[in-house]
Amino acid sequence: NLCQAFGRARFCLVIRGLTVWTKRLAEVFLYGCIPVIVADTYSPPLSRVLNWTQFAIFVKEKDVHRIREKLLAIDAMQWGNMQRNLLQVRKHFVYNDPPRPHDAFHMILYQLWFQHRVFLGTRSKF
Repeated sequence: NLCQAFGRARFCLVIRGLTVWTKRLAEVFLYGCIPVIVADTYSPPLSRVLNWTQFAIFVKEKDVHRIREKLLAIDAMQWGNMQRNLLQVRKHFVYNDPPRPHDAFHMILYQLWFQHRVFLGTRSKF
């Protein structure tokens, strides 16, 4: 069963696909395994707000053959810290009805506000 496998996994692969967002990333947050993102040019959601290196591992596509080595180098303490961080931020990727503070709905609004603010700040310099 896929759900049981995710629940037992310490790490979950998130492979670049045709789109920037993948359903697999949402599943990783749901099950609490550390995402191992294999992509060269990928800006994860909410990357202006969250420090993804605190709860995810990034692997360049050319280094995919070294994933096992990279994961084995992560000790139990480092993994525990990453998982605690993942569990703290996953609320930002959950949609609630009605929306709750800091959930996905509010994080998207914040991201839009921030981008709008940056755009206006850049534009005003001209």
